[in-house]
Amino acid sequence: MLNEYPDVMSVEQVAEALNVCRPCVYNLIKDSEILARRIVKVYRIPKQSVITFICGDEKKGA
Repeated sequence: MLNEYPDVMSVEQVAEALNVCRPCVYNLIKDSEILARRIVKVYRIPKQSVITFICGDEKKGA
């Protein structure tokens, strides 16, 4: 899953992978749905956090 993406993703890459807009990714980060680290002025998101987010929705039956 998400094999074409690096282990640490940018907001833009997460938006592309989830097929959502960048502000949606920022909202997911703000709501703690996706783990991210802010490094200087940019967020970096572990790919595993995105996978966990996707799989978490499946487990809830959404």
